[in-house]
Amino acid sequence: MIRPVAWILTFGAWSLVACASRGTATQGHLAVQSDTPACDVAAASPWISRWLGAWELACREILRLPDAPPPNLVFYDSTCVYTTAEAALPGITSVDGPSLHGTKLPWRAAVHNDSIPLPDGSRVPIALMSFAKSDK
Repeated sequence: MIRPVAWILTFGAWSLVACASRGTATQGHLAVQSDTPACDVAAASPWISRWLGAWELACREILRLPDAPPPNLVFYDSTCVYTTAEAALPGITSVDGPSLHGTKLPWRAAVHNDSIPLPDGSRVPIALMSFAKSDK
């Protein structure tokens, strides 16, 4: 039972609609966080924390699942992508941000330029979406 739930949690964070990105200095398809003050994990933390809190409530109170290691998470807004997956944003240093089940997560942020990087290195175009994908 944990396996399907892990799939849901892995990328269940894909819950926001995104719009056009702003122009900024880029490195490949992504802008480095230090060059993009709009991509601030601390500023995004309140809405990400609310989503994670809802997931924790569903896991514990509704599904009654045992704690499991946090999966890779990817969130995005109209300009930026916020992720715990190093492979999604290679070369960007992690910073402190919201925790899941009390576990500190390594957050990274960058301008998405109309496509979202996934933990497996692939990219998907910006759209309203929510999905899960198998991950180790």
